[in-house]
Amino acid sequence: MPAHWFLEVANVVAMAERKNRISVAESTEFLSLLRTFDIEIDDEAAGRSFDQIIPLCRAQRLTSYDAAYLELAIRSQLPLASLDDDLRAAASRLGVPVLGK
Repeated sequence: MPAHWFLEVANVVAMAERKNRISVAESTEFLSLLRTFDIEIDDEAAGRSFDQIIPLCRAQRLTSYDAAYLELAIRSQLPLASLDDDLRAAASRLGVPVLGK
């Protein structure tokens, strides 16, 4: 995962709590479950920001955050797991397999 994944998860959980979609107890349980997974952090994304990620942003009209996920999927030759329609469409256009939906 790109290092910013943890911040994205934290933001989603905080917003869900704020909008009363989940309780603090539910988010605590979810975050505890996430801690049990062996999540690998991709340390190369920062170094690829200007040469690989920005061109993906431009070509696919993505945010830098979404382009970082796409670049990692391309580089690691792994499918992309996302529910974001724009990101999924960009992956499909580039021949990157997409999980879900």
